[in-house]
Amino acid sequence: MRDIETMPFSREGLEMLHTWVHESLDILTGHLDKMPPELLTQTVDGFGTNTLLRQMLHVVQVEWEWMARVRGRPPRTWHLKDFPTLLSVVAARREVVELTRADLAALSNEALHEVPTHVPDDWIGPPRAPAFIVLHLMTHHCHHKGQMAAMCRLLGHPAPDTDLQRE
Repeated sequence: MRDIETMPFSREGLEMLHTWVHESLDILTGHLDKMPPELLTQTVDGFGTNTLLRQMLHVVQVEWEWMARVRGRPPRTWHLKDFPTLLSVVAARREVVELTRADLAALSNEALHEVPTHVPDDWIGPPRAPAFIVLHLMTHHCHHKGQMAAMCRLLGHPAPDTDLQRE
């Protein structure tokens, strides 16, 4: 097992990282909004999640699902047909971001590092502390943000710099 549960991640630091990652996703979303809408649903071969709209929805869905598991909320069903436009996905992402912020605010620094003794039946992998899950989500988001940037380039609309290390 990795020693991440013993690393001193503060709630405030995780909140800042969460904000920065979503700000970088906002830059990408602004770029997607300027692209022809039909390109957002065009299949791009070579990607498991093969359209830009599905990629963005996947990011939103995964954050909601993992934080729901951490906080003991019931599962939610996500259907692509319920999110036919970038605007609908952006609205869902705003909702999920606010929910995650509230979840983080509700956890003390100590609680962030407590590995649960019981996890939901649909939990993937070993039990992990909430801090680990939040870091996992942020690396997941950056992974898919990179895939979306690659997809934009393949569709003839290279994305702007969305790196966290920017002015």
